[in-house]
Amino acid sequence: MNDVKQFTFTVFCCAISCCITELITPITAKKQMRCIIGMIILICIFRPIKLFYGIDLNFEDYYIEQSNYSINTDALIEQQFKMRLSEIIQNKLSLSGIFADEIRIEINISDQEVNIKNITVIFHEYDEQKLKDAKYILSDYINMDVNVMYIGGENQVE
Repeated sequence: MNDVKQFTFTVFCCAISCCITELITPITAKKQMRCIIGMIILICIFRPIKLFYGIDLNFEDYYIEQSNYSINTDALIEQQFKMRLSEIIQNKLSLSGIFADEIRIEINISDQEVNIKNITVIFHEYDEQKLKDAKYILSDYINMDVNVMYIGGENQVE
């Protein structure tokens, strides 16, 4: 009988405090507050029922510690930066009818900066004019010295 009185008192106090909270809530936040109040009332109702029936709601098994799943943001930034820069280089070269086989980019990432150390554009088909044009176009576009290489066959030209 004592448990029923405590349950009734808890639900009554919860309902009164929720009504007061809803009355002082601004009109713009009424919908959000009703949702929150509904959740609080559900918790107040289900908690005594849980205790009465001895149901163990142990959520510790489902808790994921954030430190176990930390994200290496520098590696993610590096990967995304390299991918986007490679796309930009491919697009710029394709406007001139030049298609690179491979683009290698080396970068350094510090707290607030991404520094490009080296860009190498690789062709597997030898065409001296295409190599010179690619080097000129990219050096002018990126405003840094770009390595353009032919790798394959017997000749290796840098």
